[in-house]
Amino acid sequence: MADFANCPDQNTLERLLEGFLPDDTAVDLEHHLLGCPRCCHVARSLRFANEPKLDAIARTAAELADEQAVIEIADRVGMLRLPDRSTVHGETLSSGNENTLEGWDFGQILSPPESEEELGRFGAYRVLRVLGAGGMGLVWEAEDTQLRRRVALKVMKPSLAKLREHRERFLREARAAAAIDHSHIVTVYQVGEHRGLPFLAMQLLHGETLTDTLRREGALPEAECLRVGRQMAEALAVAHRRGLIHRDIKPANTWLEADGGWVKLVDFGLAQATADESHLTQTGVILGTPAFMSPEQARGDAVDPRSDLFSLGAVLYRMATGVGPFDGPNMLAVLTSLALRTPAPPRQINPAISPEFSDLIMRLLAKTQGDRPASAEAVVEAIRAIEQNARRPAKASNVQPSGQRRRRWPWVVAAAAAAAGLLAGIIVIIRNKDGHEVGRYPVPEEGSVSVVPAHGSRAARADEEDDRPLAVSEPPSLDQWLAGRKVLTVAKDGSGQFQTIQAALDALQPGEAVEVLDRGPYRETLLLANPRDVGLISRAGTIIEPGPNRRTFGPADTADFHYFAGVRGFRLHGISFVADDLKQLGIATYWVHCTLDGDLLIENCHFSSERPPTQELMVVWIGTAPPGAVCHVRECLFDTAPFINTSERPAQPVAVIERSWFRRTALCLYGPRQRTVLRHNVFDTTASDAFTLYHEDGIDRLEIYNNTVGAWMLASRKLTATGVVVRNNLFRTGITVAGDGALESLPAAVRGWQVGHNEYAQAPELSDQFPKSSDDFVGAPTYLSQDPSSSDYLRLASNCDEANRGIGGAWPAYLGALPPGPAPTKGDWFTRLIRVAPKLSNGTPSDSPSATSADSPSLDQ
Repeated sequence: MADFANCPDQNTLERLLEGFLPDDTAVDLEHHLLGCPRCCHVARSLRFANEPKLDAIARTAAELADEQAVIEIADRVGMLRLPDRSTVHGETLSSGNENTLEGWDFGQILSPPESEEELGRFGAYRVLRVLGAGGMGLVWEAEDTQLRRRVALKVMKPSLAKLREHRERFLREARAAAAIDHSHIVTVYQVGEHRGLPFLAMQLLHGETLTDTLRREGALPEAECLRVGRQMAEALAVAHRRGLIHRDIKPANTWLEADGGWVKLVDFGLAQATADESHLTQTGVILGTPAFMSPEQARGDAVDPRSDLFSLGAVLYRMATGVGPFDGPNMLAVLTSLALRTPAPPRQINPAISPEFSDLIMRLLAKTQGDRPASAEAVVEAIRAIEQNARRPAKASNVQPSGQRRRRWPWVVAAAAAAAGLLAGIIVIIRNKDGHEVGRYPVPEEGSVSVVPAHGSRAARADEEDDRPLAVSEPPSLDQWLAGRKVLTVAKDGSGQFQTIQAALDALQPGEAVEVLDRGPYRETLLLANPRDVGLISRAGTIIEPGPNRRTFGPADTADFHYFAGVRGFRLHGISFVADDLKQLGIATYWVHCTLDGDLLIENCHFSSERPPTQELMVVWIGTAPPGAVCHVRECLFDTAPFINTSERPAQPVAVIERSWFRRTALCLYGPRQRTVLRHNVFDTTASDAFTLYHEDGIDRLEIYNNTVGAWMLASRKLTATGVVVRNNLFRTGITVAGDGALESLPAAVRGWQVGHNEYAQAPELSDQFPKSSDDFVGAPTYLSQDPSSSDYLRLASNCDEANRGIGGAWPAYLGALPPGPAPTKGDWFTRLIRVAPKLSNGTPSDSPSATSADSPSLDQ
């Protein structure tokens, strides 16, 4: 609602219309006019004498169409000048917009800095630098001091925080974005208020906006336009299902991440609930970005999800042609074009655009809502159909269609047919650029064969759906994480602050860490309740063996197992849990148990016991965990099985298991709607299966890639139909299914899973096995060594076929867990595990010299 108390007087309006005001003042007043019907009425009564040219344009616009909507737009923009093109084409219009740092007194907002690299402190955040200033507030790069996580911290402008309308709009953005958890929508971690200023902490994105890309590249290839457009439509579909309309879809609010261009929609500042009777503000107020808003939005009318689709069409038009569909030197020209002009079909401007894509863009840009696609889901399906059509083989022809470029495949055809009558029995052999055979195709009797890029091949990867690994933030290194923390030290000989680990854990406060200085072994059973941003670490290879019963939460709780309860921001580093005997535990009791209420990082650890095969490490989420909580397990040695349970649907957790060695055991993944990444692991277990997948309610995303698997991979129970990617793995026999409903659901999984570029020692042929895809291989890898004590154990020879059979692009170009070639001179994660494995296999006796020797190997060395 307009602030009538700040309305300009008639003399000021006259000077505005006559062009006598400075540009800065004029722009501010014109923003006010957009949101103030009262001033618009006064300006209309003044403009006839003062601006005949603009009035003539407005009258001409009204005469060109009978629709009242066009008349309203023309009448509304007749007095506006706005000489700044960046405002017309990039800036979101709303009363109060001011994209400068003026009015920000950091000394009144921030607490004093506590280190040189800080600007100051804002609540629990270290403010590091300014990322940008917008109409509603300021965005800083900051660090969460509790979780040690970099964030984008958006804080509302103090002058606007005093006004209810703007405060509500800021909080609306926070609530709207926080309500949606989707891979193509920026994640909101926290919404709060500090010193009277509302703020939200968001995912810190690395990359650039689509605006930056288009400014550099101009028009984009159709495949890239389709990929970006599909991901934008997928995000809108989720928002619309939640009852939210974005209302400001444009290139500047479309983020392309640095690693592969993954799309993120940002800035839900104008988001409106479809059931919101207030329509964000009163009818007749223009909010949005003129060059990308829908006609109904420009009129200030109520909007529905199809308004976002119109804006999506305008973005696609800009990507496909290099120009906007509604262009002009100022707001008058742009909005008049929006009201009156039907843009030329994109194919007329860029003949390389397919007719189907051009038609879809024009349907999205229909003036009437009913003529646009019915929903964002319909747009997603339309784009997928265009992508699939582009991958189909073209009919043989000697004529090159106008505007189309011949596609070049990265293969060499070593044998082909010279004439149809001579084709009987001929085989077409396909080789890659290095001369290695990647496929054979018999020529059928009818005398022709088409060779096209297969699903998952390098030539087709730009068109693959979800053809990028799941983006998961890399945890900070141990040194980075420890910087500035208080560290409590433990040593058995009394050289530390404590002589037992449990005593140090009892004294631990949020933001601190316990470091064990010696190897031990320690015979303790540990309990840590509700840790917040803490850690238990060792750089000496500390060993923990079974000890006395721990203290309990209650009389019935007497089991002798380590319990890290209510974990939120917990780091477990360099600890070896080793046991020869765990018979005091029940068969269903886990020796190390973590319940997650947030993020967990387990690294450089070892888990081993001599019990009959069972799981000894249990990680399970609880329902109060924030969305997107991450369990990250890396560079660990497992001689006993971990069990990762993502069973709490509200948390929508992410599990990442990478660069770990499973020597004598398997991995179990369980839970509905899980998002899990399993990559660069070595499974040379002698167990019957390497890892087991239990799925109760489908999968959001499961990536299994670049693993070396010496046993079966077992997918148990009913298989989900989609969401699974299995690539670049070296399998002994592949994927075997078992359990109720598994065989019945296998055909749907075969159709829906993205499986390819895996290699099997023997082709899977049994009825209970996932079949080999056209992109999979059968062969015997050439390893530099198969001696588990060698640093080159299970490393591929640099010149073997498996060294370049990976899909490439955003994925590795090799198969298996380890890059081809000998181990690095300085070693890597696998050489470290190989070096310490003999010492840790069966525990380390307490009277052994290696138990306390400073020269004994640790997982950190």
